[in-house]
Amino acid sequence: MKMNEIIYTDGTREYIPGTLSLTEKQGKVGGLIEYVHLPDGTIMVVNEQGIINGLNVNKDASIIADRPIMGTAILTTEIQ
Repeated sequence: MKMNEIIYTDGTREYIPGTLSLTEKQGKVGGLIEYVHLPDGTIMVVNEQGIINGLNVNKDASIIADRPIMGTAILTTEIQ
């Protein structure tokens, strides 16, 4: 079963099984989404306008992505 890992800016994580719809992804990241393709084949879903909207830095997601990530991030293995 597919598993999505939600990484919040406070460092907490949530695991959600199955496939998330576009609407669910947008709800989790708080707006329009951007896909960040990671070297291991994992996909990070982030808020496309995180910097513009002044979202908090997500330190854990930034380390994983090796670039600044703002707001909540979702780690997944598929694009829907």
